[in-house]
Amino acid sequence: MEATLRDHREEQRVEQERIRLEQEERMKMGQERMRVEHEERMQKEQERMRKEQEHLRAEISKELEKKMSSVMEKKMNDMSK
Repeated sequence: MEATLRDHREEQRVEQERIRLEQEERMKMGQERMRVEHEERMQKEQERMRKEQEHLRAEISKELEKKMSSVMEKKMNDMSK
């Protein structure tokens, strides 16, 4: 009887440990998934910002070209007078 009770307690202890380990493993997997998702979001955001920066540089360059062209045209007109 006592041995049976001891065996039952041991089985319960082993089962509780198994459950604890499974929960721990699920938590680790969840944390890893969240880390990977965060990293992917960060990479997408960096790529979006890089493209935005590229676009802005192109716009600035275009505007600068227009202004330089206008200045050069004005100087050429002034010189021909």
